[in-house]
Amino acid sequence: MKTDKKTIGKRIQLIRLKQGKNTREFGELFDPPASDSIVSRWEAGKSLPNAPRLKKIAGYGQMSIEELLLPSVSYLIDDYVGHLTSSNKEETSKKALHPLLTDGMLKKQLSHYLKNQDYSKLTTPYEIKGKIKRLANDYMNEQIASDNYLPFSDQHARLYAKDQLQQALQRIEQYFFSANELPLVNELPDKEEMVREELSLELYQNMTAAIRECIQKIDL
Repeated sequence: MKTDKKTIGKRIQLIRLKQGKNTREFGELFDPPASDSIVSRWEAGKSLPNAPRLKKIAGYGQMSIEELLLPSVSYLIDDYVGHLTSSNKEETSKKALHPLLTDGMLKKQLSHYLKNQDYSKLTTPYEIKGKIKRLANDYMNEQIASDNYLPFSDQHARLYAKDQLQQALQRIEQYFFSANELPLVNELPDKEEMVREELSLELYQNMTAAIRECIQKIDL
């Protein structure tokens, strides 16, 4: 992966501004000094300071070198999605992500989805890239699963809706009942004590009855 020079440059600029210095004055903090044009190149993301200068800049910013060099989430997402689209089809298909190779709109949708997730609690590129990969796999697996209902038709739409509603029933049951006492799907429990504490059996019955009614209407 290439270095995210633009993000690093913006951080360097912010550190300089917090120091209250222009590019010439900031460059004079180093030994040997850096010219104002070199500092400008750093801030524009056209080049990077050497290791000793990076260490000193990080110190001025009261951060570690790792924090100074941390790529932006957007950059990591673009890099990951770009890697998928440039990989060979055989390699990428093993990851269940091969539709990205031929569907430009799907690529844009995936990027948009990933960039709207929360990464605020992650502090390293490894953690962020791990979450990006997991989210991308889940998203694409869902997209690929929808191929079972293609080509578009009313019958496939009914099958898709019914399957989604059946999955909703399962998720509701997992919410209302303990893992050791899950009732069979589509069977209403008759024991109040099976329901988790603070939850109502009557509420469960009303919710699932409404979903089953929707399933019946779909078949009409």
